Amino acid sequence: MAWEMKYQPNVVLDFDGVIHSYVSGWQGVDVVPDPPVPLIDEEIKRIRAAGYRVVVVSTRCATPEGMGAVRRYLRENGIEVDDVAAEKPPAKVYVDDRALLFDGNPKGLLEKIQQFRPWQEGGPLRGKPPAPNCRKCIAHVYERTNDGWREDEFVAWFHTWGSTFEEFDNGAVPVTTGIVEDEHGKVWNTAAENIRFID
Repeated sequence: MAWEMKYQPNVVLDFDGVIHSYVSGWQGVDVVPDPPVPLIDEEIKRIRAAGYRVVVVSTRCATPEGMGAVRRYLRENGIEVDDVAAEKPPAKVYVDDRALLFDGNPKGLLEKIQQFRPWQEGGPLRGKPPAPNCRKCIAHVYERTNDGWREDEFVAWFHTWGSTFEEFDNGAVPVTTGIVEDEHGKVWNTAAENIRFID
């Protein structure tokens, strides 16, 4: 009996914002400072177990340094995929934090584009309620505005610890941060000492 290869449709996941939480924004092609999006590793396992081929795509991968950084991040976080690429291959679906679902009606597309925000900036966040194992906390945050810095404090859901760098006269120093989500679904990256657990 002839051997037949089982067809596996591609499911393409963007790296920054879908796997790498990307709450610190762009830091460099080979700098990937933030923790994974909570539960993304479990969902990738489920997708692959259902017979799909998971391909991670990032413009970082256009350079050897970026490709190495993405592969290293996946490996160090125990996230198994089928391929990593710089360009999107044909796929059943593309999962991207900066995409709009086009429903065949172009009317109002400009307004959707103008109003769009990715989940890190307050757009829809993976559906409510928050992921399991989130902890309730009071978060003290700072946000840059056109007039300087705005300070705020609110009850939030703590997701995980992360890290960033602060610049001083003698160079950059690593700082531990916490990834929290406010009641509107906006994700914040704030210094660890600005988080107080209340659960």
